[in-house]
Amino acid sequence: MLELRRGVVGGAGTMGSQIALQTALSPRYDVTLVDSVPRQLDRASAQNERLLHRAIEKGRLTEPQAAEALGRITNETDLATAT
Repeated sequence: MLELRRGVVGGAGTMGSQIALQTALSPRYDVTLVDSVPRQLDRASAQNERLLHRAIEKGRLTEPQAAEALGRITNETDLATAT
């Protein structure tokens, strides 16, 4: 049986970026966040960093856990090359 290890989320708006982040918080999955607007990917990355920083401040995550989660998210502007 094939086990899923990577997901692709289309759209880096508020919902898409948070779906990507929640997926990446599981050490089992890598995720590619796809949006045709590079600026939107930048905004999504900044938002995810803020959310993780807040989780660290509240004691929900450690800094290494947050860094690992961010490392599991890849940004891509072309859906055809997203893997």
